[in-house]
Amino acid sequence: MRGRTVSSASLDLVFNPKTLALISASENEFKSGGMFLNSFIDCGLKSELFLVNPRGGEIRGLKAYPSVLDIPKEIDLAIITIPASVTPL
Repeated sequence: MRGRTVSSASLDLVFNPKTLALISASENEFKSGGMFLNSFIDCGLKSELFLVNPRGGEIRGLKAYPSVLDIPKEIDLAIITIPASVTPL
């Protein structure tokens, strides 16, 4: 990134997103998707949180969308919590 400067406004969406998608959210507290969800709930996340899980439905009382494409709002930040074993090399 030589010659480029990063403004605080451009980092605002990373550190203070208005909307956040947790992809591969899980009810299971021992999976990374469940750990992240616990952390967001425990810390009082101020972002609007959208859960994504292929089964859809609800996770801990929050609506879960089967696909990120089903989320009705633009997402500022997405956290993907899939296992490394299913990630392409």
